Amino acid sequence: MCRTGGGHKKPFSPSKVALHPDKAAVGFLRIADITFIRAEGVAMGPEARSGAIAAAKRPLGSLRKAAPPQQNTHWRASMSNTQKLIAVVGATGQQGGAVVRALQASGQFKVRALTRNPATHPKLGDEVVLADFNRPETLKAAFARAHGVFLVTNSWEAQADEPRQALAAVNAAKEAGVQHFIWSTLPNVETISGGTIDVPHFTAKAKVEPIVSDAGFAYHTFVIAPFYYQNLIGLMAPQKQPDGAVGWALPLDPERRVIHMGDITELGRLVAGAFAQPDLAGRGEHLALVGDFLSFNEIIATLNQQGNSLSFKQVPREVFAGWFPHADGIAAMLAYFEAHTYLGSDSRDAIVLANKIAGQQPTKFAAWAKANFAIPAAT
Repeated sequence: MCRTGGGHKKPFSPSKVALHPDKAAVGFLRIADITFIRAEGVAMGPEARSGAIAAAKRPLGSLRKAAPPQQNTHWRASMSNTQKLIAVVGATGQQGGAVVRALQASGQFKVRALTRNPATHPKLGDEVVLADFNRPETLKAAFARAHGVFLVTNSWEAQADEPRQALAAVNAAKEAGVQHFIWSTLPNVETISGGTIDVPHFTAKAKVEPIVSDAGFAYHTFVIAPFYYQNLIGLMAPQKQPDGAVGWALPLDPERRVIHMGDITELGRLVAGAFAQPDLAGRGEHLALVGDFLSFNEIIATLNQQGNSLSFKQVPREVFAGWFPHADGIAAMLAYFEAHTYLGSDSRDAIVLANKIAGQQPTKFAAWAKANFAIPAAT
């Protein structure tokens, strides 16, 4: 989620989501990256530069250590020569994994799943190929003969190197003759807020967009992941509060409807639709996956109507900022949400077009929660 500068001295446990001062809030370190988006899907599993970063990205493994050369590629025997080949970066992550599954389900494409450890995932795609941003030479083979590329980068691992990684991927794809490039982006908070709010991991992804646009691909598309519904049963699950209640404590006005949410498994359907309809979505269009647009009170009301008893406490930003490392960055991100919403003020067209390209409406939060939400037993 919100990446702020500098590391911290002591690592903290991913099981202790800092929802109040007695807990270390790893979950909130991902409000936008996995949790609110964890868009990063790319290299989601390697050792992090600090305990906080490692905890924040652990669930979304993707590009890991490379296997021996002879194990770097696995092929499925039956692949139609009429299907276009799509290379998916971050294929073992939430976003990339959703894209792999949707492309396969469509029957229109061959899928090349890219990972740091192909031998560990031999059946992930029609092809499973080595790709490692720390070894740029691997990208040439990763994108060779591919018609399309889906790229999502891991802000937590990459940090300041994210633009370099994205540029390397764009250049390699262009050199390989890729026709359609899809980049998983986020809103440009710097531009939207007029420079008054700093949310680096949002803005860094947005600043890659001109690189993609200027590369000269026949088609290019930008997809925007929402706040994941799945965050509410993962690293942003409700926690027991000091007063004994179970719920959340955040520097966010719970009455404000500011959170664009969605089921991240449905991002794949959107990406597959974009590859299948380049004339509608391949001229630099933005496609935003949004299943619901809610306030935190509406989230809690929905969950409580389904038999839960959850609470929310709004806390001052300056108090929240001292609870755990990088909490000030999370507070800034929530301030951006309050002022401009998750997607910003001009998101309607991106949402409408996304639903058209996907071919169906995304799942509403109430329906998803009824099927999937449960309070962790340890809470």
